Amino acid sequence: GSGGTKTLYGLRSQVNNDGFSDNSGVTANLYGGYFSAVGNGGGTETTYGLYATASGGDTNYSAYISGIAYLTTSGTTTDAFTISATSLTSGSALVATGPSSTGVTDHFLKITSDVGSDAALLNLAPDFSGSAVTAYGLRSAATDSTASANTDYGLRSQLTLTGNAAKTG
Repeated sequence: GSGGTKTLYGLRSQVNNDGFSDNSGVTANLYGGYFSAVGNGGGTETTYGLYATASGGDTNYSAYISGIAYLTTSGTTTDAFTISATSLTSGSALVATGPSSTGVTDHFLKITSDVGSDAALLNLAPDFSGSAVTAYGLRSAATDSTASANTDYGLRSQLTLTGNAAKTG
């Protein structure tokens, strides 16, 4: 037939902690799905705890997460999160959209780390090898259309040096 909505699930899981009261001091951990892959270390192995693909639709999401997403790794010499979009010619590899009316009252993006020797907290390596292009290594297009007496900074940097007079900044 035509029209309507059809929803198909290859695997659907729902866990509810209802029907009984938790005692004081009890911790309940609920998992809609828990996946684990453990290799044996022999030969060349790649293990995936979760591998997902999507194709053939008008819009394809291999993962759609609603709620807070938390990523952690125990690796000490690895890239914890990698976006590979080597075939991307239009669009963006990462888009973060915040509120448009009230505004964020904390930082929209927080990056905190101890930075080791010859390293950078944020490493930008743009390649401007295109033909007759206009491009930016870092671009800030800030606006303030309010009638308020705001103090605005398109880019603000602060470096505080303490503890050794020989430091330079």
